[in-house]
Amino acid sequence: MSCGLGAVILVLMLVKYQSELPDNQSSALRADIAAIDSQNRRSQELLQALQNQSSQIRTKLFQLNIQLTELETKINNRQNIHRSLKSQLAKLELQADTSIQTSAAPIPVINRGLEDYLLGLKVEGEKIIILVDSSASMMGERLIDIIRYKVAPARERRKTPKWQRTSRIVEWLVTKIPTTSEYQVIHFAEQAGFVGGSSWKKGTDSRDAATVLSDLAEITPGGGTNLYTAVTLMRNSAKEFSNVYLITDGMPTQGKAGNLGTASAFFSGCTSIIGKAQTISGKCRHALLDHVISSYKEHAPVNVILLPLEGDSGAAGAFWQWTAKNTGLLIAPETSWP
Repeated sequence: MSCGLGAVILVLMLVKYQSELPDNQSSALRADIAAIDSQNRRSQELLQALQNQSSQIRTKLFQLNIQLTELETKINNRQNIHRSLKSQLAKLELQADTSIQTSAAPIPVINRGLEDYLLGLKVEGEKIIILVDSSASMMGERLIDIIRYKVAPARERRKTPKWQRTSRIVEWLVTKIPTTSEYQVIHFAEQAGFVGGSSWKKGTDSRDAATVLSDLAEITPGGGTNLYTAVTLMRNSAKEFSNVYLITDGMPTQGKAGNLGTASAFFSGCTSIIGKAQTISGKCRHALLDHVISSYKEHAPVNVILLPLEGDSGAAGAFWQWTAKNTGLLIAPETSWP
């Protein structure tokens, strides 16, 4: 009862106190309250703006994260593709390296025997010599193509269609060597050299064939055609041979170097041979071939596989004279062979 009476008295005192405040203090308090309310509103508005901006930033970050995830996925995919391609390239390079090493796997030797004919051409003999023209003309059939190939990198010159065909012809001959025979392969341009080494290769050894073809794949055609050097190397190294197979596309453009001696009679009027002329005529090329034929005293048959060459129409007749003299054969095979 006394507590309730005390509370009533306190309320009355407060009401009396407030009613006694001066007007100027009351106005000041109201102004302060209004200012605080205004500041609170501005703070709320600023807070709302910050919240809206934060929401936009979170949305943008979410979108950027999605884009980042997509980019990472694309990068991973491309890296996987790159690794796959790199692995495939390494395998191809390993296969290419293996194919040109002298220890390459032996090539299959098939279709041996007397049934191996091409328009009457038969690979036979106990000691067989294969002569391969590796001069610049063996890169193309047209003169304009040969000129263009001459300035190409070595790798491209080795890939020219005509030289690739020449390599296939060598492979065809090598795989047809009788099992009881031995053979050597000599390439010639301005100089002559052995393909696969100077030792006699056995017809029964497919590894010998692989070595020859591997060595041939590294030869870059180029330079003039000096058949005399090939015949000289063949005669000096082989001593005895039973059959010769010559792969070429035309008559020689170069011949015996140094003092011609009795051979000078063949080249009378040929300034490109006994003089300083930079070009050679068809007549002088014929003279070069005649000199080779006259110097060939062996009785082994000479077989000529003549590939096409623009501007050397007399080659077929000239080489036929040589093959006929030695019971050999001249063929000019179709472009689809072998």
